[in-house]
Amino acid sequence: MNKLVKTITPRELTKEFLLSLNGVLKLTDRELDVLSELVAIHLDNPNMSDIVCTAVRKHITNIKGVSKDNQSRYYSKFKTLGILRPAKRDGSFALSSAVIPEIIKDRVQIIIVLKIENNEDTDTSNTDDSRFDVSMARQESRTVEQVSQAA
Repeated sequence: MNKLVKTITPRELTKEFLLSLNGVLKLTDRELDVLSELVAIHLDNPNMSDIVCTAVRKHITNIKGVSKDNQSRYYSKFKTLGILRPAKRDGSFALSSAVIPEIIKDRVQIIIVLKIENNEDTDTSNTDDSRFDVSMARQESRTVEQVSQAA
């Protein structure tokens, strides 16, 4: 197994954690910034019933300057990727545990599983990065979440 270690400050944790996951998620800098703020809000208020409620949306508009329309686009993408999941039947949403850093002693460990297709009919010479897109990222998010829950 390959192992990379980076020392960071507690203040940098959320952003560095999400940057590490972004190789799989493929979020833009702005989307990553909004997600980082959502994770910070979740860590400060772990029992919040809806992470994308009106108060949170207004907070993100005020702090990050992200318009209501852009937030809606970002949240739709987060839902598609499995980052946001339905919390209850009332339409509220919660963050997937895969994007919440779990501190164990003095570190956060990330396990990323990259599945290799074993299909000889697949032409890999003309690989389009968009083919990876949402379905694979969603599958990997669930895999990471299942691994974190099993630990």
